[in-house]
Amino acid sequence: APFIWRRALDFGAIGEIRGISRRIRDHYAQGQAFGPGFDLKRGRGGIREVEFFTQIHQLIHGGRDPALRVPATRDALAALAKAGWVDPQEADALANAYTLFRTIEHRVQMVEDRQTHQLPSGAALDGVARLHGVADGPALLALLEPHVTATARSYDGLDPDADGALSFDSAALAAQLAETGFGDTTTAVQRIEHWRSGSYPALRSPAARAALEAVLPGLITALGESPDPHGAIIRLDRMLGRLTSAVNFFRLLEARPALARLLGLILSHAVTLAEDLAGRPELFDGLIDASALDPVDDVARLMREMAGGPDYQAELDHVRRVVGEKRFALGTQIVAGVADPLEVSAGYAR
Repeated sequence: APFIWRRALDFGAIGEIRGISRRIRDHYAQGQAFGPGFDLKRGRGGIREVEFFTQIHQLIHGGRDPALRVPATRDALAALAKAGWVDPQEADALANAYTLFRTIEHRVQMVEDRQTHQLPSGAALDGVARLHGVADGPALLALLEPHVTATARSYDGLDPDADGALSFDSAALAAQLAETGFGDTTTAVQRIEHWRSGSYPALRSPAARAALEAVLPGLITALGESPDPHGAIIRLDRMLGRLTSAVNFFRLLEARPALARLLGLILSHAVTLAEDLAGRPELFDGLIDASALDPVDDVARLMREMAGGPDYQAELDHVRRVVGEKRFALGTQIVAGVADPLEVSAGYAR
């Protein structure tokens, strides 16, 4: 089955699994905290996270090692440990936790006489405990807690940036945006959910959406700290809608956080520059070179830089591109506070 087991690492698929896990944590927020009401299946450190931990390792290594392509979670953990991809002690701990969680889940369903995954409270929890052979509810919780904690720690180790990620739950996301500085959280939530849905051509691939998630927290922080977060996110939305490809753009921002902050400044402080960027996203490429924030060269050097092109039309196109990049860079110098406005005006005059 080559569609599933790829020899090349499929980080897009891995990102999708991590995204599913985050959305589960958000959607079932009430079942995340350990104690009565904890969701054994979907809770943090529960059944799903043992399965996702295992499946991520299978996706990474199973394309080259057929021995890892086993469907049962405990068998897969054993195979991963044997192949050296997971520490044997960690694999054993996860397998034991998985067995315990499944056993307690079945006992809960027997006591409750219904399909449920949440630990009950009070006398019902005591009944589950006695069915499992322990004294009472608190004793059962004491038995479960170290396994839940260890499982969550193992899974979180695969996704160390999850704590800083923006929530997939609308209400939780709105709260995060409000803390960041957004007054109109409704519009911001709608825009972010629109990006995540892959509605724009540049965001349709899993790789593009994974790259978006990697830079989104820092970018939203920069916008939230600006004088006009609402206007800034609208301009960013317009820009993303015009991009034909976003993966490299987001990876650039991830690799160069200073550029993400600069983009936030442009989108919030300089409406004209932001509109230029929305119309010509490629202008941002010119800022990769640190010299873009240097004073403009003298006229002779500018003329040499503008020379080129096999014919008159190509020459015009080249001049337009260079002039556009220079003008955009000059405006950015003011926004970034790295140049005197009089020097910038002299640069415009050249």
